[in-house]
Amino acid sequence: MFDVAKLAGVSHQTVSRVLNHSPAVSQPTRLRVWDAIAASGYRRNQAARQLATARSGIIGVITPRTNLYGPSRSTLAIEAAARERGYWVSLASLPQPTGQAMTDALDHFLDQAVDAVAVIAPNPPVLEALATVPGLPPLVAVTSGPPLGGAPAADADQAAGAKLATEHLIGLGRRRIAHIAGPASFYHSRVREQTWAATLAEHGLKADLLARGDWSGQSGLVAAAELMAAGPPDGLFAGNDLMAMGAMTALKQAGLRVPEDVAVIGFDNIPGSDVTEPPLTTVDQDHQGLGQAVVELLHQLLERGADARPAAQTRPLMVAPRLLVRESA
Repeated sequence: MFDVAKLAGVSHQTVSRVLNHSPAVSQPTRLRVWDAIAASGYRRNQAARQLATARSGIIGVITPRTNLYGPSRSTLAIEAAARERGYWVSLASLPQPTGQAMTDALDHFLDQAVDAVAVIAPNPPVLEALATVPGLPPLVAVTSGPPLGGAPAADADQAAGAKLATEHLIGLGRRRIAHIAGPASFYHSRVREQTWAATLAEHGLKADLLARGDWSGQSGLVAAAELMAAGPPDGLFAGNDLMAMGAMTALKQAGLRVPEDVAVIGFDNIPGSDVTEPPLTTVDQDHQGLGQAVVELLHQLLERGADARPAAQTRPLMVAPRLLVRESA
């Protein structure tokens, strides 16, 4: 490090600040230090850094083992944000979020001397399992569920996203607005459904056109057919994009046009949602912003110490979504 400092014409403390991604270094100086690092072939000794700082620079992430888009994208977004902030990520995916599985994952992280942990909790079993584990490390829950003790929480704002979708349909003049909800066991599904119903009530409209799917496209097809049995809606808000795509197939099979007869909105902005026929209007959850928010909360916990959590952090930090208006609504 001293050789890098000499080559760059700065102090070794400045080199340390650059390596630790401190904002207290000007951009020209930062670039000069990185040029000196490249020229000298310097590589950080991670073991020495850990001894000097009592930190490993590793963040643990616990997530249910799933291919669902939301939890998967949240995991990737946290990893990317952590790397940008100078941390590495160790991942534990749990096939079943039992108390023992959660304990084993945290024990594994403790063996790795992780600095802090993010837990992706899309449904109650994950938080329930976490609540059984004593002596938790600095931790942030990625959830729309109830707060876990004093641990900070963050998530994409599900209520704001569902309200954007429902109000957009109302603004288009639709009055029979149906909802295809996801499984009731998921926090996101509950919030989206409740917000759809509340938003319709605010505008004097009935929330009586409800069907439930399992997040798959096939379940959206079946749910849309069920809704049409009671007379087709003129607007449809699906709890995710796959169910919205299935619903559009069912509407087409029934001889209905999207959006002329039924305007359709999904949720997630999954890859391919912009090339459906017609392109799907959807809610983008800003997973990148969520990942950055989670890592920032973890970083604050580490800087302040686990016992110095501000009371305000017991309220979830919600990342604003955006509505991507395309041709389906």
